[in-house]
Order: sequence, then structure tokens, then C-alpha cells
Amino acid sequence: HLEIVKVTNILLAALMAFVPITPPSTESAPDVATSAATTQVEFVDLSAEQVEIATWAVGLYHEDGLGLPAVTFVYHGDDTDACEGWLGVHEVIEGRSVIGICTSRTTPQIETLFVHELAHAWCAHSLQDERRSDFQELRSCPVWRGDVPWHERGAEQAAEILRGGLDDRAVGVVTINDHGCDALEAGYRALTGDAPLHGYRDNC
Repeated sequence: HLEIVKVTNILLAALMAFVPITPPSTESAPDVATSAATTQVEFVDLSAEQVEIATWAVGLYHEDGLGLPAVTFVYHGDDTDACEGWLGVHEVIEGRSVIGICTSRTTPQIETLFVHELAHAWCAHSLQDERRSDFQELRSCPVWRGDVPWHERGAEQAAEILRGGLDDRAVGVVTINDHGCDALEAGYRALTGDAPLHGYRDNC
């Protein structure tokens, strides 16, 4: 039942906080052995491999000093209806970020999905209004969330730019416009006030 699986997965997360984690791909990734201990993270129905990916993704934010709120990852199988038609979705419920995962795949592209959805969590809880305004002006995206194409939404541009600046694998940002290295780095600095952790020099 759900509660049994949830407790089991939370216990697994606690164990992972003290056990070195092998990165989810063959490329280098940060040591996230203590990441789960510094952000309250819950996992509902995720597989062990998905928990590993999520913990790695959380670790990227901690490595760059970007504090995350309490987060719950919920796996819905391959039912994208539970994620509003997407493979992943973020929402804030009673002050907690809840990230839905609606795919059983664990490819490098799906690994980036976890980093992307965590970017929404960071923006929802930590992005200052002034920085958000500056970012929207810089990127010429006046609509943060709304009835405009996905790639024109400020929230999605921010999530992709954060994802690309944190991830350390060769997965370029090609889902938004104006994705040259200089433009993406400027966007990352506008959001965080700092240089990207990894990306935006060789892989834009």
C-alpha cells in the first residue's frame, strides 16, 4: 500500500544520506552523499534508481549553494495525465514542493527532468521578485506562467537555464530560444547572482 511504500522509500533516502552514491550516468557527477540530509526530501512510489537520480539532482543544488525547500517526489507510472500531460510537473501544496514524475524511463534526458522540476521548486520558494523581474526583462519573456507557448514562459526558461547551468553532462539547452552560451550564462547570473556551477561554455 502507499504508506508502506512511502515509508520504505523515505528510509531508503535516509540510508542514501550516509552511503556514497554512484552517479546515474557514466559522466562525472558531484558527490551527493550528504545531500538528502540537508534538504527534507520524501519519495512516494519511486524505484531505487529514481531515488538515486533525485538525490543526485538535489545534490547539484546544494553544491552550488542553492537551498531547496522541502520536496516530495511522487511517481505516477507512465500516466502523463497525472502530470498535466507532461513527463514531470511541479506544484506547491501547503507550502511544500511536490514533483510528479510520469515516466518509468531513466535515460540521461529523463535525469535532466528531475533537475528541471527542482528548478521550479527553487524558483517558487527562493527566487526574489526583483531577480525574477530582471530575468524576464533580460530574456524578453513578460509572462512568467500563462497562456503562451511553453518556451516563451519565464518559469520554463528559468527552469531550463538553471538545469543547464547545474548539470554536468553533455545535454545542451535546445528547448528555449536564445540559447547561446553567453545568453544562457547571463540568465543564470540574473537568477542566482552567481556563475553557473557547470554548464554554458562548451555545451549550449
